[in-house]
Amino acid sequence: PSPTQKNGVVHDVLDIYVKQSHEIIEQSKQMLLESSAELFQLQRLLDFTPANTSELYDDVERPGLKLFASGVRPKHPVVMVPGIVTTGLELWQGEECAKKYFRQRMWGTMTMVHNMLFNTRCWLRHMALNASTGLDPEGIKLRSAQGFEAADFVLGGYWVWSKLIENLADVGYDPASMHMAAYDW
Repeated sequence: PSPTQKNGVVHDVLDIYVKQSHEIIEQSKQMLLESSAELFQLQRLLDFTPANTSELYDDVERPGLKLFASGVRPKHPVVMVPGIVTTGLELWQGEECAKKYFRQRMWGTMTMVHNMLFNTRCWLRHMALNASTGLDPEGIKLRSAQGFEAADFVLGGYWVWSKLIENLADVGYDPASMHMAAYDW
């Protein structure tokens, strides 16, 4: 049978993915109910950030501080261009199932993970492009996040550009002399 399309999105593939995702979630729920040990492990997996990150770096001097101490100062403006996966995508217009996420990231954060797991069909419709035009589906607009927050961290604590931003700031750069050129790939 040929797949049905709505706003250019192929629905039989989505249906299969959603069904499989829900089966996995149900299996996970059952495992959690059977044992509190799994709950503890899940909590550890979902907690991406250490409780006190300063302890991890107390004895390590940042390169930017060393450079500043040696006399290095800002000279040229810096433009950072994130890769295709690291720019966060924010919801600017969406279906009813996603309206509460206005200007929240649908890509690159724990909001994304939550929606992938618990609101899969809605999340997939918002992440998909129109199959015939390659543009946004009607009624849905995701746009790149702006500023340094667009790509400094991904998934709640994994740094991507934050260390570079921090070290450039140590040398003397600030938002007037450096820019994150976030884009929707």
